[in-house]
Amino acid sequence: MFVYGPTLLLIGQPIDIVISVVTAVIGIMGIAAAAEGWVFRHALWYERILLFGGSILLIQPGAMFDVLGVSALLAAILLQKFTFVNTKQPNENISV
Repeated sequence: MFVYGPTLLLIGQPIDIVISVVTAVIGIMGIAAAAEGWVFRHALWYERILLFGGSILLIQPGAMFDVLGVSALLAAILLQKFTFVNTKQPNENISV
């Protein structure tokens, strides 16, 4: 993505460089979470789509993309944090 924004090559104003690098790193972490399917718990399919889409938006330089990307990642993280998915199966090997 450095082709679209030279700030990822550390060319430009220092504040622009910091913002671009930080959002790109967060975007890469989001792609890793989407690929692994795990943030706080197993990610459901729609959470993985939010993680991946938001991450791609964060890697692309630009304030509008950053706002959209952070919104998508926050939505996925809030879904992970505040929804409960029962993944535990009853243990059938327990004897009484």
